[in-house]
Amino acid sequence: MNSYPIYLSAGVNQTKKCLDWNCDINLIAYAAANRVILYDPLNFYVVGISKENHGSFINCIQWIITKSKEQYLLTTSTDGSAKFWVYEPCSFNGSISPSPKEFACIKGHSGSVACGYGISLPSLENVEEEDLFVVTTGDDFCIKGWKISINN
Repeated sequence: MNSYPIYLSAGVNQTKKCLDWNCDINLIAYAAANRVILYDPLNFYVVGISKENHGSFINCIQWIITKSKEQYLLTTSTDGSAKFWVYEPCSFNGSISPSPKEFACIKGHSGSVACGYGISLPSLENVEEEDLFVVTTGDDFCIKGWKISINN
């Protein structure tokens, strides 16, 4: 078996969950300082580099895909916040926009937010509506759960 690198990058954050692969749209999102880089592994190019997403280094990144195929990205940071970004299709070609729109910001840890994990759940009140359920951990030794309503 032979292996060789197909992409090299500098400046990637040195945390365990600093990248995630979205198989639905074949994009890898990874953290570089306080920005998110989107990379297309099938065509070997960087799709986009976000503006400054956080006030400090990003610790964790995770794609969350809803049943209606909306693409959300969860990021956690040493600035004490967890943020949700929505990636919408570009109007001219249908591909995903390289510039995310901030959807929500949650703060509740007393220090750095080390890690987060989220899933899309149907709402209990209305099965058509989807909500995001997220858990985060921080330097304050706490696990916190969050429900984010998408349609409100």
